[in-house]
Amino acid sequence: MFKDFEADYKLAQREVEQLTKLYSDACWYNFETRCRSWKEPWHESWDASPISLRKYYTGSIRDAPALPPAIIFTELQHAKLVPRSPLQANAVIMSFLSKTNPPQH
Repeated sequence: MFKDFEADYKLAQREVEQLTKLYSDACWYNFETRCRSWKEPWHESWDASPISLRKYYTGSIRDAPALPPAIIFTELQHAKLVPRSPLQANAVIMSFLSKTNPPQH
């Protein structure tokens, strides 16, 4: 059982790391799509500037669709709810079991 928790923990850790990186990329992408039309004193974006967000979009900044980073942020927050270690997961399960199956006297 502990090996299962450990494997799940490692997968959950990897998912949090990947979502954290994706969230950072999405924030930068979102900034680029938002500021492309800003005027002086901000430097205007060159329409042909390339931009990419993995499989979501690759092309010019001019045609890049908006992507609210809140979508990825929500997924990241859910992923962080997974117990932080196999021991913590075991403690949560044991606590739950003790409440649902009280000892018989």
